[in-house]
Amino acid sequence: MKGIKVALIGQPNVGKSTLFNSLTGINQYAANYPGATVESMERKVKYKNRLFYFIDLPGTYSINPFAKDERIILDLINKKKPDIIINIINSTSLEQNLYLTTQLMELGIPLVLFLNMRDVAESKGIFIDCNMLSEKIGIPAISGIAKKKTGIDELFEELIKSYDTKRAPVSMPYSPEAESQIKNMTENDSSEILLLKERYRFLGEIESQCVRREKVEKRYITPLIDSVFLNRFAALPLFFLSMYIIFQMVFLLGAPMIQWIESLFAYISVSVNSLWPAGSDSLLRSLIVDGIIAGTGGVLAFTPNVFLLFLGLAVLEASGYMTRVAVIMDRYMSKIGLSGKSIIPMVVGFGCNVPAIMSTRIIENKRERFATILAIPFMSCSARLPVYVLLISIFIEDKYKALILLLIYLIGIAVAMIIAKTFRSTFFRGDGNPLILELPDYSLPGVKGVLLQTWDNGKHYISKAGTVILAASVILWALTAFPRSSSSDPLSDAGTKVLNIENSYMGHIGRAIEPGVKLMGGDWRVGSSFIASLAAKEIFISQLGILFSLSDATGSDATLEERVRGTYTLPAILSFIIFMLLSAPCIATFAIIKSETGAWRWSIFQFVFMTIIAFTVSVIVFQVGSIII
Repeated sequence: MKGIKVALIGQPNVGKSTLFNSLTGINQYAANYPGATVESMERKVKYKNRLFYFIDLPGTYSINPFAKDERIILDLINKKKPDIIINIINSTSLEQNLYLTTQLMELGIPLVLFLNMRDVAESKGIFIDCNMLSEKIGIPAISGIAKKKTGIDELFEELIKSYDTKRAPVSMPYSPEAESQIKNMTENDSSEILLLKERYRFLGEIESQCVRREKVEKRYITPLIDSVFLNRFAALPLFFLSMYIIFQMVFLLGAPMIQWIESLFAYISVSVNSLWPAGSDSLLRSLIVDGIIAGTGGVLAFTPNVFLLFLGLAVLEASGYMTRVAVIMDRYMSKIGLSGKSIIPMVVGFGCNVPAIMSTRIIENKRERFATILAIPFMSCSARLPVYVLLISIFIEDKYKALILLLIYLIGIAVAMIIAKTFRSTFFRGDGNPLILELPDYSLPGVKGVLLQTWDNGKHYISKAGTVILAASVILWALTAFPRSSSSDPLSDAGTKVLNIENSYMGHIGRAIEPGVKLMGGDWRVGSSFIASLAAKEIFISQLGILFSLSDATGSDATLEERVRGTYTLPAILSFIIFMLLSAPCIATFAIIKSETGAWRWSIFQFVFMTIIAFTVSVIVFQVGSIII
């Protein structure tokens, strides 16, 4: 059955992904700022025996072919070749949203307008005559409320009608004077200004003829909140306070859940171990207990912390506050040679550095973009969080844990700023661009939306534990278990296990770098764990769990935290945290750096200078800490 291919496009904050969910019956979350989504989402659905292929394109304010992120949307449209485009409009700001419509009209693809958020517009005294709008602009217009699925049936019927009647595309109605100039225009400033004037002339006419405004009692909630949260002096402390509250939640609520999961895996480990005779040297037993259970179990134990972090961030974003963080940081970003646009990818970096680097496409200035790309890996991604939680929990008292975690994140932000300033003053000199960002009204976060976003972000952590980390745990176990010692010397079980590990492939790698690792308070086990974490940062925990499990001849059910506490000092733990914070990110990040910069030399440069910085600072922390503590 031949389906109708429909692309959804609109500006940020218009409810595009909400409409996509309503049309397809699935749940998808998308952040409300440009650059947060860099790929399309596709789903097929049947309506009255008609097959539809819906394509949710990234949000954008315009489709300028000279801007990298906007050119990507044009490329997607040319690649997907939709039969119809649904242009989602925010009914509260018709003229602003229709600017994108005038650009879409020039693509030669039939359009259907969906005027979303009708209820919000009417609450503000804004009433749009859809019939008049459709007549004036020459495009079918449907008014509705996507989150309540109002207008969805009418939209489906209009799509079918437009497709079956082969509705002709509508072009932008320029004035006669402009038409003659456009035919002979060349690429220069006057031609761009001419097109801009014509679009706004047209939009002004539409606004005046199709929109009726009534006086309503003004609501001062958003301006009142902004007067506090965007206050020149209070904005930054309030941002830090909000992050502190989230980190406190991560520890207070996460701790009992971690203990429960660790107890569960300890019970599984002991139960599986009991299936073999005491002192058994079975490779299968070692693979399951020391490799799979110790490796993946150590990582999965911190799943509650990851979900709690995403839950807190989801609440901030759903309320409308996270978008304002970009505005708060804009004044500070300009002092280091970056525009406020750079803070958006950096905020995304708290989740994962890979999409964060991809979202730098919103930065038009190439030098500024490259500086931002090289600074992003210093932002603590969610994969580092389990390592922080493990190491912080070893020596830090409960009442200080959230404060230490906040300090770690702030150090990462500070280092990222310093790196960006250094690069903008040396390799990538030049002026930045101003931040232009629409601030949504504050709203109470919806429970369903928040939970959906939390699951959407957190599920990748679980899936990674069942795929990447499981595979890595098996590989790391093999590197640590082979080759097995053939020594005939009489040794205790513990002695045999230690000898096997030291003679293994991973043992040789760890011993080779141990002299350097000792300078930061570690040993070959920590060194090999840091190397293993290049695949994924959480694997640091997995590798430590495998090494401690393989060297344990007692079958103890002690947790990884207890084993690490008994092996390393506080200054060493602090140096490990700093190294994890400042060292090179996962391999996937380097691959995307190469993709976005077009050269491997930047990925190699990133790895080298981050490793040097991390090692130098970690050694200083350990050496000074050993003297003080």
